[in-house]
Amino acid sequence: MAITSPASYSAWVDRDEILIKYKFDKDYVNDCRAIRSRRWDGTLNHFSVNDAHHVRELTRKWGIPISLDIENLPTFNDPLDPVALEATKAQKDNARELYEQSTMLEWPEFEIPGLVKPLHPYQRAGVAYMQRVRRCILGDQMGLGKTTQAISTVVLDQSLPVVIASKNRLKETIREDILSFYPNLKISVVNGGALKDIPKSDVIIVNYDIVSQRLPDIFNHGFNSLIVDESHYIKNGKRISRCPICSNKLRAINSVNCPSCGARGIKPKSRWSVRRTDAVMQLAHSLPDNNLIMLLTGTAINIRPGELVRQLECINRLKVFGGEWKFRQRYCPDNKTAQNLKELNTKLRENCYVRRRTRDVYGQLPPVQNSIQRMILSKEQRARYKEIEDDVVHYLSNKARQRAIDVGEHGHTAYWNKRRAVERAEALIRVNVLRSVIAEIKMEAMQDWINNFLESGDEKMVVFANKISVVDGIYEAHRDVAVKVRGDVTNKDALAATHSFQEEDWCRMWVANLQSGKEGFTLTESKHVVFCEPEWSPTYHAQGVGRVYGRANNPHGATAYWLLAEDTIDFDMYELLQERQVVIDAVLDGEEDTAEQESMQNALIELLEKRN
Repeated sequence: MAITSPASYSAWVDRDEILIKYKFDKDYVNDCRAIRSRRWDGTLNHFSVNDAHHVRELTRKWGIPISLDIENLPTFNDPLDPVALEATKAQKDNARELYEQSTMLEWPEFEIPGLVKPLHPYQRAGVAYMQRVRRCILGDQMGLGKTTQAISTVVLDQSLPVVIASKNRLKETIREDILSFYPNLKISVVNGGALKDIPKSDVIIVNYDIVSQRLPDIFNHGFNSLIVDESHYIKNGKRISRCPICSNKLRAINSVNCPSCGARGIKPKSRWSVRRTDAVMQLAHSLPDNNLIMLLTGTAINIRPGELVRQLECINRLKVFGGEWKFRQRYCPDNKTAQNLKELNTKLRENCYVRRRTRDVYGQLPPVQNSIQRMILSKEQRARYKEIEDDVVHYLSNKARQRAIDVGEHGHTAYWNKRRAVERAEALIRVNVLRSVIAEIKMEAMQDWINNFLESGDEKMVVFANKISVVDGIYEAHRDVAVKVRGDVTNKDALAATHSFQEEDWCRMWVANLQSGKEGFTLTESKHVVFCEPEWSPTYHAQGVGRVYGRANNPHGATAYWLLAEDTIDFDMYELLQERQVVIDAVLDGEEDTAEQESMQNALIELLEKRN
């Protein structure tokens, strides 16, 4: 595509964009509009010369991304050609280097002040990548030391103090990890929502639940960098634009005028509808553009690529993809399908994403082995389950038939979207009741399986369930050899339970509900993970297995045992989990492109609807 040069224009390179300012030319505008991921800036600037005289200037400026997609870049006529070609070549070389660096397992040694234990070669490579790109998602698999790499980057960059946002359960674990490498750092762990001055510190650790309440204290203390641990917790929240003068909601994120207070030439303030996301965004967006922001997560998405949007927004890299709308259209249209995933992985690595897998780092570690253990139900148990399942299937299939009959009379989109949402909510309640019933029915069979495992040798095991009653039941039956972690267990007791499991021979079982125990615990004294109930996301199970998978000082593989009841929705959920794992692998590891049509919940409901 050749763009006809307008009569008067100027062009320059600013970071990852070619910026072009010009006097209006219709043909030129149409050609620019045809470029994917182009950005238009028509900002109205006000200049006050004196009290009586004001000047307004309308900036007409296009931002065209410098990318590897050469076919999507315009062919500029002289004299813009040299600018575009030079910038494109430089960006192409830089992107290739970053992609390669994002996968590296080796890096030359360098000195970090205050470090008392050496970093592994792959960790040095991670530090080098993050210091180079400044804003980054560190996606290494569990057990590879993401916290150590992030804090090392901050220390090497002399960017203390640093704020670390994390889950409440993990604050003390993070503190211990940091001090084991940097014992001279002064660390403050922030607790409670009441305002209180934070002592002068190098590291401030605060949990997501109270970040919004303690923002004034954090800003008063001051910080130069930000680490967001388990950053998939900020994936939710709708972006809302507000007037900086009156704080009223604006119609668009690029509004320049406020209809409420009449202010003109404004720059909207962005807020987010989920409190923890909004608080972390305020911390991130308060930092200058070149300051370090690192998001740590081995599972950046649970289901779909759209979950990356807020994380990319946090590190100011969403513009690389042309903004939120273009990102979603390209990689997850309709919030259902997942497409162009290899391209997404490549573009992430070229800009802001580093990920190494455990088996790549440690070489000979085998992949996780999934082993289905069939729980045999008695005749009475099968009959009880079948009666409840038949009731759910009857309800769902009748709803589906009625919907098909009614669609001719009520075909408009708004009606069906609202009705479908209500029906899905009702159906999900019934499905969750069915899941609870099967967990209770197979309890005896699960206890027998666990007993057989414990009696067959002296190896340790990690047991995950969903229902608290299942967690408690398994723990009570084996409390002489077990420890328990669930939501109401204090951080101190959870750490004590973990130390017992790792260090004491009497403790052979670590049992927890999956939501509480899937992150932040090192349980490598075992290589056996037991899942009593399938959960809604494959990443939950991957995180659970990651607790036991080998580390550098204790290399071994892992086996995941799935205790599934025959002829129940257990097997339906297991199959759906395997299908959805393919999508996640494609985004995180650059596997083959694929597509996903429905969420786990909707897919399971549709299976039951068709069963009758």
